[in-house]
Amino acid sequence: MNGIDQAIVERADRLGLLSARGEDLVIACAEISKDEEEDLRLAEETARAFLAKDLRQYRTAASDAEIWQDPQVLIQHVMAATGGL
Repeated sequence: MNGIDQAIVERADRLGLLSARGEDLVIACAEISKDEEEDLRLAEETARAFLAKDLRQYRTAASDAEIWQDPQVLIQHVMAATGGL
């Protein structure tokens, strides 16, 4: 429909019908696709694996100040040292 993905149009139609029937749109909008569910599962798994690491082993005298001051630098350092999680 005018360049709009068919899945979006179908979801909008479903939400319109739910709204017309007076149903709770918050619940309907909270539903996620299987792909989104898998992405979230993978993100949680990665975050848990990162948080489970003993980060003290990645400290080096030369890089302490920069690594421990910036969380993004710490993450990059750990990822590089471990080849990812």
